[in-house]
Amino acid sequence: RSTHRGTLFPYTTLFRSAEMNQVAQKIKANEVDLHPTVFGATIGLSLAQKITSDRDYFQEADKFRKIVKQLFVTNFEKKIESIISQISGGAEIEIPQENSRYYTPATIRLVNPQTGGIPPHTGSEFLYNAGYDFFKNQADLADSMSYFLVIDKPESGGELVIYDLFLSATDKTQEDLLAFFLDVKTKIDVCSQISLNPDVGDMIIFKGSTIMHKVANVEGTQKRLTIGGFLAFSHEEPIS
Repeated sequence: RSTHRGTLFPYTTLFRSAEMNQVAQKIKANEVDLHPTVFGATIGLSLAQKITSDRDYFQEADKFRKIVKQLFVTNFEKKIESIISQISGGAEIEIPQENSRYYTPATIRLVNPQTGGIPPHTGSEFLYNAGYDFFKNQADLADSMSYFLVIDKPESGGELVIYDLFLSATDKTQEDLLAFFLDVKTKIDVCSQISLNPDVGDMIIFKGSTIMHKVANVEGTQKRLTIGGFLAFSHEEPIS
């Protein structure tokens, strides 16, 4: 395990490559329930898609959790909860509920070749998206952590690129975020960066809420397949 400013935690071979290969083959053989995106598609709806999709988010969340159980031999949710609990000092890990309906713990991303990857962004960029409103009352999204695992790699490209551009602890208002992203556009090409190319079955946890990052363009003919989501500490009492 290593760190990048104390906010990056790579974990190797969390899942065996043989199991991930089986997951990839199942996805490729039956690409159903896909939600189109500019970079390719997702299985499961993200919070940003919660507002734009014509499908019921919570029905899709229930469907996604059943799909994951069919895809993985290992209990995916239990495995991730166990790892996150260990690195957070034994914290209890829960999937949020709203009116007794569960949110999705992750989504699967299929990034197509030659689509430009996923542009530079931070998780905080979405704080003012209406899909996040419920969570902002329940947890500290401004300092959330992102995680993802590699299901299948392309022949080339698709690296996670992390830039040496960090939101400060106070840059959380909508105006501050807009100013940050406008400033980033003038620096991104000359900014210090690292590229991470984890292997199949590896997991990366990093502070995606404040670290500028992107997915590099996928090259070749094979899609980049990952599964991931985000984690945040809940408020002691929900904010009304």
